[in-house]
Amino acid sequence: MDEKLAALTQIYRVLENTLDGHLLACHRGCAACCTLNVTMTTLEAYQIINYLNQTEGMDLLERLSSSSDKSRFIPELTINALARRCAGSDEISEEEHTLGRGVCPLLIDDACAVYTARPLACRTMVSSRDCRMTGYATMDPFILSVNNVLMQFVEHVDQGGLTGNLTDVLLYLSEKENRHAYETGAVIPGANGLLANHALTVLMVPPEHRQPMAPVLKSLNPAMAEIT
Repeated sequence: MDEKLAALTQIYRVLENTLDGHLLACHRGCAACCTLNVTMTTLEAYQIINYLNQTEGMDLLERLSSSSDKSRFIPELTINALARRCAGSDEISEEEHTLGRGVCPLLIDDACAVYTARPLACRTMVSSRDCRMTGYATMDPFILSVNNVLMQFVEHVDQGGLTGNLTDVLLYLSEKENRHAYETGAVIPGANGLLANHALTVLMVPPEHRQPMAPVLKSLNPAMAEIT
């Protein structure tokens, strides 16, 4: 787990370095994208639960139960499973889930209660213009490619783990027996709509971004060396 968490930290660092120098409209209190529709892996959930333990914020997990019956995005494929299908020229149908309109249960007064440990999906949701003014994020296409690649790497690091909606993954790992099984590397079956993670076999990088992506991939090597 220490090696996996170190790799996750390195992936977050790579994102921060990539975003450095880009003018972003995101700031504390700007919570338009903090919805119920966030997806993440068990590794990211494990780090959040560790953070809550350290900050005596485990009562925040009670908020999740109140969100468990609300409509929210439930993924049908992990990002690496999607990449494999695309590489194999398989037909991909658009996921027809109704997105929940509620706010993230970990949001308090328009601020993230686990900001230091927030998952990659939250870290990558950046915009050069205020989403509240436009109704959508304005993102550099290369940054979007970087985001996809980093999400692929997180799933790869968390092989043997699961992916799903933030609420569902956190509720799953909040159960001590599930968390213990995960910590010990035991096989944890998918449950409540959670999906098994896949190894990274093909990168989702368009041709025009392959050259600028090279230094990003190189910076990921130290973290990946420990878990590949």
